[in-house]
Amino acid sequence: MIIFVVSCGPVHKQVRLYENINKVKNLAIVVPSEPEFTVIYDRAKATDMPVLFGLVGVAVAAGYNQSQDNAKAKILVPESWSLSCRSIFLESLCKTLKEAGRFDEVKVFDKELESKDISRHDAVVTFIMKYCGVRVAERETDQLASFVELEITMIQTHDNQTLWDEHEVVLGKGRYSFDSYKGDKELLQNDLKETVETAGFSMASRLIYQ
Repeated sequence: MIIFVVSCGPVHKQVRLYENINKVKNLAIVVPSEPEFTVIYDRAKATDMPVLFGLVGVAVAAGYNQSQDNAKAKILVPESWSLSCRSIFLESLCKTLKEAGRFDEVKVFDKELESKDISRHDAVVTFIMKYCGVRVAERETDQLASFVELEITMIQTHDNQTLWDEHEVVLGKGRYSFDSYKGDKELLQNDLKETVETAGFSMASRLIYQ
């Protein structure tokens, strides 16, 4: 089962884009790595199960459901998997930004900028692509949807002000069974590609239109 940890510390407050973004003309985009492919099936379904065996039982169940999902992920994605979600995301993001002409200059980086390079840009936006894959979207029918999970931070460089700090999950429009994805690898790749493209377009639109 999924364990929810209650912290005594302050709750993280997300910051959404606001009017200061209008001052940004020279933008640096950082997308450091590929997301991890995952399946969220057994873990999602397990949340409906009552807690019968205390915290130890919950932990054991959580580990079991995680291993079941990991096994499903290996079935769907073989070692020969070549789809680059990072490349697809960047292509969609940059194409949308270029067509809009919102920024004077946009540069893409694959790792965090060094301090000496940060000041060359008005702002630096970092997209951490945490996970991509498929997850339960229709609990009644066990249907899955492709998804990509992002953590976004944007810093205004001259004063280190946070312009954007948000966690985002983009869910695909398609709804398919696990067996459908298992039996048709092309279906999975096309569905996930479309979802990642949508994520890139959506993030660019946020930068353009706030």
